[in-house]
Amino acid sequence: MRCAVCGQEYGVTHACAGVAPAAEEAAPPRATFAPLHYFLEALRITRWDDAVVRRTSQDSVALAYGIILWAIGVLLLFSVSVMRLIETGRPVNPLGFLFGYMFALTVSGALTLAQFGICHWIVRWLFRGKGTFLALLRPLLLGQIVTWAYVIPVIGPMVGGLAGVAVLMIVFEEVEGIERMQAFGTAACVGVAFWILAFVLAPVR
Repeated sequence: MRCAVCGQEYGVTHACAGVAPAAEEAAPPRATFAPLHYFLEALRITRWDDAVVRRTSQDSVALAYGIILWAIGVLLLFSVSVMRLIETGRPVNPLGFLFGYMFALTVSGALTLAQFGICHWIVRWLFRGKGTFLALLRPLLLGQIVTWAYVIPVIGPMVGGLAGVAVLMIVFEEVEGIERMQAFGTAACVGVAFWILAFVLAPVR
């Protein structure tokens, strides 16, 4: 016989493990190479899909794809800055571009991890959040696809900044198990602080 709750086969007796997870959250692990799947998962996170946030937080492969999407965002922003230098007549050689991009990755990575870590610490300290930092990183890095919007002229930084705060809010709400307004307050305060920091550091070459 098969248990109607957990779906396991059993004989005369059965110790049920509890309520089975929703179908969309109990999907089998994806193959290691599935770029389209994780790209779509990232887009779903930006649309506040609770199930996708919970699913990717437990998906070890999601971390690698999140890093790739984040690195592409840094590359787009760095490329725009380089293009502006070229427009002013300053030469840019490939080796200089590569070293500059590596430096941008290092700085951006430090700031991104610091932002996520501070939010995690605040939530654990003030609201007794239950998530782990690794479980947060997986959907958060996938959600960094919103940084691609920064390259849109005029409105890009505002759209990307607001979308980034929204991603922080939904991920911390679902993974840490806190109230939405608690997640929003933490994400907004820390997000604004880091936006100001990025603005201050922007003129540095």
